[in-house]
Amino acid sequence: MSFDGFLSIKSPTFYQKSMDKTDQNWRFVWSDDVSKIYLKEDSKKINENIIKFEALTDYIDTSPQWDSFSKKANGLSEIENVSFDCAHKKYRSLGGSWFEGHLAKGLIKSTYTETENWSAIPIFYQTLYEMVCAQPFEHNQEKP
Repeated sequence: MSFDGFLSIKSPTFYQKSMDKTDQNWRFVWSDDVSKIYLKEDSKKINENIIKFEALTDYIDTSPQWDSFSKKANGLSEIENVSFDCAHKKYRSLGGSWFEGHLAKGLIKSTYTETENWSAIPIFYQTLYEMVCAQPFEHNQEKP
């Protein structure tokens, strides 16, 4: 498995620095025209090749793409409990919450439940996958 994307991750960006003021545990991972994705460092749980953690997606409502974003009615941010199978390059949502404000602030507008099946890693989580699956498995091991 290749982790070239992990090697190209740069040191803290503006987004990470501004997020650090909110919660030291959220680490900026990736962004596109409509969202910024963060990893909650202290939420990682590892059991063999499966890593579970929290991911925060903060949506950019000032982006030109926001008007056509299909999930904009859900909220301005969401926290998802994510599971990656690092050995098989698979993803499964363990459920999450949508928030009315940025950076998971304000009231929870809605929640969603976990998915039953594993699927391919979504494009927006590709860098996140490369980052968490490249880290050593000795840390944060779950007890059986």
